[in-house]
Amino acid sequence: MAGRVVYSGDDRQALILQRDRTHQVTAQIHQEALSELRGAVWDMASPDDIDGIIRAMRDTLRKCGVDFFGCGVNLIDMGQTPSVRVYVMQTGDADTWKEEEPGVVSLIQRFVCDGKTVYRRDLLEADSFSEKPRLHRQQQVRSVLDVPFSHGTLAINSVEADAFSPVDIGLVEEMAQILAETLTRADDLARSKAAAGSLLATESRYRALFHGASDAVITFARTSGIVEANEAAAQLIGSDVSDLIGRRAVDIIHPDHWRRAIVTWQHQIRAGRPVYLETVMVDRDGRQVPVAIDGSRVDLGDETQLYVIIARDISERQRLERLSRTFARQSERLQEDQRRQIARALHDGVNQVLSATATRLHLAAADGPVSEDLETARKLLDQTILEIRRISRDLRPTVLDDLGLLPALRSLGKRFEDEEGVGYILRSSEGLVVPPEIASVAYRIVQESLTNVARHAQAHQVQVECYVEGKILLLRISDDGIGFDPTTVQDDSQRIGLRHLQERAQMLLGKVTIQSSGGTGTTIVVRLPLSDGGEDNDG
Repeated sequence: MAGRVVYSGDDRQALILQRDRTHQVTAQIHQEALSELRGAVWDMASPDDIDGIIRAMRDTLRKCGVDFFGCGVNLIDMGQTPSVRVYVMQTGDADTWKEEEPGVVSLIQRFVCDGKTVYRRDLLEADSFSEKPRLHRQQQVRSVLDVPFSHGTLAINSVEADAFSPVDIGLVEEMAQILAETLTRADDLARSKAAAGSLLATESRYRALFHGASDAVITFARTSGIVEANEAAAQLIGSDVSDLIGRRAVDIIHPDHWRRAIVTWQHQIRAGRPVYLETVMVDRDGRQVPVAIDGSRVDLGDETQLYVIIARDISERQRLERLSRTFARQSERLQEDQRRQIARALHDGVNQVLSATATRLHLAAADGPVSEDLETARKLLDQTILEIRRISRDLRPTVLDDLGLLPALRSLGKRFEDEEGVGYILRSSEGLVVPPEIASVAYRIVQESLTNVARHAQAHQVQVECYVEGKILLLRISDDGIGFDPTTVQDDSQRIGLRHLQERAQMLLGKVTIQSSGGTGTTIVVRLPLSDGGEDNDG
């Protein structure tokens, strides 16, 4: 039998007798106690559970028969001014955290830096660390064991000299390793708690933005359909949020538009670009709602992909655009009518009078010699007649009204060759006939393009192609000039000319594409719908 003295809270002493254990039994008891301790570490649910783990370590020491007076955990903060926070578990004292004295701080710091177990068998003898024996409740601490780990030391002491056996030291070293795992686990839990709090706050903000957004926001998965929708989405489609969940996203697109919407969506998603498209949704009552959609793919990291779309009703925007086009077309018609009237007045009025006057002067010259001044006046009059004819033709070529687009383009090309010395080729469909308004816009676009070529291109030849493709009038104006970068046009006149092309085409819901780069010439492609496009009647 063996015995040890323990101290209770009322300073009474007791002798506990214990049966001698074999090494095998002791090892088994130690391993069972350590396993139980590790299990408690993995069961930690909060960083605050660390105090309970440390107290469990004290109980483990007792369970394993280690004869100690006090034990503690020294946690060191290696900041600019190192400090140690110690959890004291002293016989007769309440367990508590306290700040350690400066002298002890440097000692603990040294232990941690060395990383070796320090066992001072008797503080009454010479101590290389110069620590004085401590007196507690009339009991003098004599032997001290410090086992360093990543965050500090695990220490036990005894009022007896040389109180701890190699088995005891090995046990405390394993417990120090478990203590390091405990603190790592506590740090992980603290970070997880902070991350969860941050995630909760982020989710709360997301929910507020999601449900408070004025635009419709819908998330959907390819396999499960719509996963989430906000109230704005329900209002846009004339439905309840609950009715939207689980529906296929394509089901809310109007049948006449969903194929084109899907093709556009897939093309941009596969290219890794954010999606933008304009389409038409259909509400529960079959009402068509024109919308602009911004979309993107969200990879959740577990091979799950969600898609997010933000849709806004563009009915009012489209109404204003139609109204703007209507005003532009009406303005263009008025301008063309005024040009036609002025051109007719110049051609049939002023030009006729001037021509008659010129004829009289020519007849007078034929009858006999005339003065030099009269001859000069006759020549000036001839030049004036030619200039008025040119102005009249530029204002509104009569050939456009009388014969149509192709003869007008041929006449335009002939004058361009004569005046600019640049070759002109016209290619077109046989028997091309287009509505007068579209012919007028097409003529002005070619005229503006030739003006740009003359001013900027330094070209030797221009080719104009004019074809009908289905319900589209296709114009292609190509030159072999010096080219330019359409995205960085600096010249004001060139920039204005290009803008005029765009504006004229947009009046008829047409599109202009400019292909050019330095040294490769320029090609302008214009597509104009031949159908009236539903003459905009808003306003």
